Amino acid sequence: MTKEVEDPSRFGVILKNGEYISQFVEKPKEYVGNIINAGVYILKNEILDLIPTGQHCMLEKLFPTITSRLIT
Repeated sequence: MTKEVEDPSRFGVILKNGEYISQFVEKPKEYVGNIINAGVYILKNEILDLIPTGQHCMLEKLFPTITSRLIT
């Protein structure tokens, strides 16, 4: 889920390529856009399998891996 905000500097910002998300930028220092990642996710089990067992993980750190697996 995404949301357009006035000041995106405190959030993870998404960049789009057409209608698809192409990149996530975590708390950008320079303005790259104002559509933020709102933090609501629905994931397939195969994505959950990417999270290391027994460890806490910021899901945002897995986004590059997740997107690369979905694209290929």
